[in-house]
Amino acid sequence: MNRLKIIILFFTLSISASLKSQAIDAPHSFVVVGFTANMGNLGKLTTFGGYSPTDNSYIARVLPTFTINKYISLTPGYAFFQDYESKSENAEHQIMAYATFTLPISNKLSITDRNMYYYQIKNYASNTATYRNRLGLNYKIKVKDIPVSLYAHDEIYINLENGKFRNRVYVGSSVSLSWLTPQLMYYMQSEKGKTNKHYWMLSL
Repeated sequence: MNRLKIIILFFTLSISASLKSQAIDAPHSFVVVGFTANMGNLGKLTTFGGYSPTDNSYIARVLPTFTINKYISLTPGYAFFQDYESKSENAEHQIMAYATFTLPISNKLSITDRNMYYYQIKNYASNTATYRNRLGLNYKIKVKDIPVSLYAHDEIYINLENGKFRNRVYVGSSVSLSWLTPQLMYYMQSEKGKTNKHYWMLSL
């Protein structure tokens, strides 16, 4: 049955901390409103817009996901980002293409491998192209008949312009309610020549 599921992410708070100094950066928040529409056998459409009161920036994103079969899905995407904090009002057009492969191990456990090409068209710097690969485990359970997802992912970023490498390790969980999907996530980012950073994100 096709239906429109409204997902409202009222508030996202992330805190990053330096591994060496344990100093905490200023909190960053994003108020995001969006929806996911079921497109039947074709897949789904996700779109959202958001504003960061701490950074004075805006983002809008459209992500249609086409389900090829139970193992493969394809997602072309577009996003627009505007930063009003800078004097020049930095803006970006972001073009994305995902290919996600899923290998079910059981009814609860699956392995996913997401390959992503990400191109940023900027008015304030040179355009950049990035390849991202995210390999992860997803485990689904039910708590009092409420679906809960647990996941752990490792994602690499390779800048195709200069060859720089970045890595992120994610762990988190989400709860699927009727009109809301709360999610708690932690990730660590490492990059050669830079201090590791730690982030917590809470979406309601």
